Amino acid sequence: MVNPKVALTGSRSSLYDSSDPKAQLPMPLPAQLDRYTTRIYLLAVRTPGLTRRQMVAAGIPTSMIDPAIKELVDSGMLRSSGSPDVWEAIPPDIALPALASTYEVRAALARDTAHDLAQLYRTSRARAEEAPSGVAVLSTTEELQSAAETVMASACTEVLACYDDSPRTAHMFKMALEQHRERLITVDGTPLRLRSTFDTSVLQYQGAGDVLLARIEGGEEARFLDSIPFTTIVADDVAAVVDLTSFDTSGGGSLLIRDRRVVLALRALGEAWWSLATPMAWKGLSALDRQSVFILSLLAAGATDSTIAAQSGMSQRTVERRVRALMTQLGASTRFQAGVQAVRRGWI
Repeated sequence: MVNPKVALTGSRSSLYDSSDPKAQLPMPLPAQLDRYTTRIYLLAVRTPGLTRRQMVAAGIPTSMIDPAIKELVDSGMLRSSGSPDVWEAIPPDIALPALASTYEVRAALARDTAHDLAQLYRTSRARAEEAPSGVAVLSTTEELQSAAETVMASACTEVLACYDDSPRTAHMFKMALEQHRERLITVDGTPLRLRSTFDTSVLQYQGAGDVLLARIEGGEEARFLDSIPFTTIVADDVAAVVDLTSFDTSGGGSLLIRDRRVVLALRALGEAWWSLATPMAWKGLSALDRQSVFILSLLAAGATDSTIAAQSGMSQRTVERRVRALMTQLGASTRFQAGVQAVRRGWI
């Protein structure tokens, strides 16, 4: 039971004056006191003329009775019956709506002052003369490439990457397949986990299917998501690079980040994109041949039949026939249902 007496009172300016005894924010009661005020009120509802002895018999610690009684009386939930140590509950149909109204007023006042208090908080901690630590602004694609290599080399456990449809992503897809198959490892030879979320637009790149397959053979876990706004590469929680070549092809404005707070924020963003993305997987697929898995992965990612045909090396007619066969096998009446059923069965 929240204390309805501890409210936002007085003018706004008084909220910021710690010496003003009325400058109080709504705070909950201590858990122990809150528990016993609720029990005592329920006892009073069931027991006309509730006495201290009855409270003790009901298991209320004697040390909690007086503070709980005071709280209930101040809240308009309980009143003295005129005799010492005897109390009467205010009828619930009167007391509870009044208490709810008090809460509503307090909530409105809290919302009303939230913005001003937030500004006060930030202003009191601002250090305008300092640039953000651990953040380097890059100027060229060469610096960006070097930064990306530095970030990947700093990983000890995992690299989490998200790729938009940028000039650098397109350039990466043009690398030799052998480079894509190379396993990402630490300096001491330990394999790293590599998770990558690709914008679905990369499926339009020439040879994208072969590249994605090569990267998966190299240990990468790949997923697809629409409209990724920029590329990020995050190494554990120690370093990250933000690739902004979609906005400036020179690489200017891209960032190399070592500030752990910013790195953690970018990792959280990458995890959110990963959780929303459609998976592309190849393990444990005894029910399907490899080409069918590839078709289903692209289908679930939103690729059209023409795109699947271009990436798989099959004719569009063959793709359409394979898609229909897979839908029948999955018991799906639509392409979307086929993707859902494939995920449920662990095929992709």
